[in-house]
Amino acid sequence: MEELVTFLRVFQKATALLSGSEYTTSSIALLLRAEIMSALKPCSSDGTVLSELKRNLMGGLNHRFPISEIHVCAAILDPSQRHLQVVQDFLNEREMSGVQFLTNVMDKYGVVEFANSAESAEQCDGNSSEPPWKKAKHELLVKHQAMRSNDREIQQYRCLSMQADQDLLHWWKQQENTFPRLSALAHGILSVPATSAPSERVFSIAGLVLQAKRSNLAPNKVNKVVFVHNNAHLVDDMNSL
Repeated sequence: MEELVTFLRVFQKATALLSGSEYTTSSIALLLRAEIMSALKPCSSDGTVLSELKRNLMGGLNHRFPISEIHVCAAILDPSQRHLQVVQDFLNEREMSGVQFLTNVMDKYGVVEFANSAESAEQCDGNSSEPPWKKAKHELLVKHQAMRSNDREIQQYRCLSMQADQDLLHWWKQQENTFPRLSALAHGILSVPATSAPSERVFSIAGLVLQAKRSNLAPNKVNKVVFVHNNAHLVDDMNSL
């Protein structure tokens, strides 16, 4: 039993961290998966029960905790994890560099196109008196040079490092002007929760609010009550300052 308790603490820790809602969880998913993989490696001191448990869990790991494109992208968008082995293995299997991977993801989710359209709109608004041929030329240059500019931005980012204890979302907020397209990608990718636990907690709270004696509450009132419940700690923190 002691052997099993020690072994299962790894899963307890992973579950608690991946179920968080006050920090980005998608960026640490592969880091925790690597820890689980390490815990599942057979050891000569393992008892019969633990050895069988490890074999069963290892057999279902890829099904229950697959390595997705979102997880890899989120890990790459955390400079402190630039040397994470599971990410390198993922890229090597696809014979792809980190720059190529990020470029493909940005293109897939329309980050480049969105950034280019915004730049074109600013140019057109600021130079409304320009002849049509100049506007057309500018739009074509932006379109066909975007990938090169994109590559440079990613290459510069891949040379950076970051302390593991830094707030990742705050760090990307500070990099918006330096890496505009990557910041837009990070804003979308890192906001994806690693598990459904945060939303399940909200559903549970809403279930406590909407009861038989309060079934006539308007939807906007329910939203406000749930919002206050989930953010009341911020008011307490401000009062304690």
